[in-house]
Amino acid sequence: MRNLLLVLMILAVATCAMADRSLEGSMVTLVEPVGPVNVNEVYTFTFFVENMSEDYEYVADITIGFPYGFTPYGDSIGWDPGPNWFYSTGNWTMETMEGDVFWLDADGGWGELEDYEDCFVYVDVLVEAIPSREVITWGLQGDIYGEEPHYVSGEIEIGVTPVEVETWTAIKALYR
Repeated sequence: MRNLLLVLMILAVATCAMADRSLEGSMVTLVEPVGPVNVNEVYTFTFFVENMSEDYEYVADITIGFPYGFTPYGDSIGWDPGPNWFYSTGNWTMETMEGDVFWLDADGGWGELEDYEDCFVYVDVLVEAIPSREVITWGLQGDIYGEEPHYVSGEIEIGVTPVEVETWTAIKALYR
């Protein structure tokens, strides 16, 4: 009977610890490129992803949203070190020239980054035009169990080198 009581107490403590899962404090930072980017050049954008959960929330999905004129290349997306991510591009249209890149939990488990784990994700991007808003957005989706927030997001400012043009044709080419 004493052992049963001890087991029940341990289970109660473990359940309480798991009930308050949250992604509070988790974030994504841009590692490179450093400084402004140039129009009509390809860059490898590298992001550092940190799960700062203090209560066992896993990061299941990562979304990076690029502004107008930044075109992600779907075949050059990756991560390091290699959690079991599945990646894809989506929501990209010729009309808006904006694109999202997703790293998703590939095995359908709780997520790929446990509390206090981190990784790098990267994608090659062609900068085709000066964006109307020089901001990259990011979002981290948790495993949805326990307390909020299960989703955290933010913005990263990115500079674009101004382009000096001498003709109207060159100006129009910047905003194709």
